[in-house]
Amino acid sequence: MKGIVRIKQAVEITGLSRSSIYSKVRKTSPYFDSTFPTLVQLGARSVGFYQSELENWMANLRKAV
Repeated sequence: MKGIVRIKQAVEITGLSRSSIYSKVRKTSPYFDSTFPTLVQLGARSVGFYQSELENWMANLRKAV
């Protein structure tokens, strides 16, 4: 596992906007994506993602295309 990245790095890795990422993880959103990596709670007001999960998600996305 490569570690945890914050939202800014997740934007850079995925090429998605902040709002698109949050829409993909919010279960009530019409854009919810159950295959997208789940958030990791880092503190009361901070979240991140496991970098390896983001990279795996991107790799699987490329395979599907």
